[in-house]
Amino acid sequence: MLKAYWAYDFVCDRSIEAILAAFNETGPWHWELRDSAVYGDYLNSRPWEGVRVQVHQYPQMGEYGMFIGLRDKGFSALLRVDAECVATQSEVDGILESKWQRFRGGLTLRNTAGERALAGGQADLGSARA
Repeated sequence: MLKAYWAYDFVCDRSIEAILAAFNETGPWHWELRDSAVYGDYLNSRPWEGVRVQVHQYPQMGEYGMFIGLRDKGFSALLRVDAECVATQSEVDGILESKWQRFRGGLTLRNTAGERALAGGQADLGSARA
């Protein structure tokens, strides 16, 4: 059972491998590149027990079809907090927002479920510096 499940969408001209390196460099969470028959390559972080964050690049072909997003191309960040976890969606968002601001000042992500942005607009990581 889940306490919270939500998503963000962003664009970036970097490869998923370059984003992995930048995410790990900026911390605080540790990220791994994973492979899935369903989603293809994606980034995965489990910052606390009961919290999972995945970043998928789209479009990407998996064994079961095409993984797509809100735009022609971009990235989806899928986040979940298990019911028994003490962390809240607000705490995860707070750390995520802080992480993105370190990645690039003023960076924002679009919350695809609630049409709410963390800091004020459409995300564009294209000019980010690791």
